[in-house]
Amino acid sequence: MSLRFFLGTASFQSSDAFSALDAYFDAGGRDIDTARVYGKSEEVIGAWMTERGNAGEVRLLTKGAHPDNDTWASRLSASEVRSDARESLDLLGVDRVDGYLLHRDDPSRPVEDIAETLTALVVDGIAARIGVSNWGAARVAALVEALGRIDGPPLTWVSNYFGLAAASGTPEWAGVETARSELFALAHELDFTLLAWSPQSSGYFAGRDDAGGGAFDSAENRRRREILERIAREHSVSSVAVLARWLVTTDSRLVPVLGSTRPAHLAELVAATTSESLDAAVASLEAELGAATRDPGAWTESLAAR
Repeated sequence: MSLRFFLGTASFQSSDAFSALDAYFDAGGRDIDTARVYGKSEEVIGAWMTERGNAGEVRLLTKGAHPDNDTWASRLSASEVRSDARESLDLLGVDRVDGYLLHRDDPSRPVEDIAETLTALVVDGIAARIGVSNWGAARVAALVEALGRIDGPPLTWVSNYFGLAAASGTPEWAGVETARSELFALAHELDFTLLAWSPQSSGYFAGRDDAGGGAFDSAENRRRREILERIAREHSVSSVAVLARWLVTTDSRLVPVLGSTRPAHLAELVAATTSESLDAAVASLEAELGAATRDPGAWTESLAAR
């Protein structure tokens, strides 16, 4: 059975995560999301694949060129991208990754430069496919055009925030991008996949009001959570299950990145994402929340006023 979500591994920092990786793999999951900026995540995944001997069966997607954590200076030069990519390959213990994404945009850097850098990763055999993370729709469209002008590879992935909760714009979220309705339209038009990071809104719908550094705790998001919880009760299922099923059915171009270090929680996510019996609850959720289920930031202006 193939699973329609990537396993998120930002919290995988030791061999204790092997049991979660095993649970995902044994359930049929093969797509693993990581990044050079995720601490020891790549190293842990590499050690797990070596121990299990399954590197050839796993599809790895990693990200690099994250801005400097101290100065927030951009790191999108060709040399910086290549250095991060090579380090990722070494830590993962592979010769090539299935997908390589640039972690943040720098609007001051011409898309032509970025297109050439991404193309070189494919030409040199570092990555089979390319993508970007936290890019707005206009820049994505410009990058696709630039790749076309140089006969570069297609843009396969755009990874932005997408979840039922709208982020409130706290400093922790400065510089990140939400997948809005215009990006969904572009994904269908230009044939790329939207990878939704933090689609469970950092545990906000599991009751964590401090999720994302408090970025989700607003009157509107509390209302959304109350509706989700009521619908879950009416259908005798968990809120987590309804949320997970909604995420894998909301749009054919959307693939969520779901993560947990607990095998039991992963089992719940696997069951929910593959269960058509949850579709009635999802339909109720969409009927009540309307635009918010397709564009979490639809009411951003009203959030600021509350």
